[in-house]
Amino acid sequence: MRVRIPTVRHPEPEPVTQKPLPKTLSGIVLGVLDNQKPNATDLLNDIVSFLQERHGPFKKIIKQRKSPPTPASPMALDTLSREVDVTIIGSGD
Repeated sequence: MRVRIPTVRHPEPEPVTQKPLPKTLSGIVLGVLDNQKPNATDLLNDIVSFLQERHGPFKKIIKQRKSPPTPASPMALDTLSREVDVTIIGSGD
């Protein structure tokens, strides 16, 4: 995902090809990116529990930002982009 600030000139981004979403959660690797906002961890844990109850067990990789205003580390983003099929991102408050 790219965030663009309309008041700043940006070069056009390279086109990105996304993998299609899986039709089932069976056998997927789920990425979880916890942004550390209040209640985000609880929200993400509830979502993962709901998905596991409904679709059965699956592997998950959880990464956490250091704090809400701190962007996710390049290493965390690289891991998620290479090793997971779908990522959910928590937003609390």
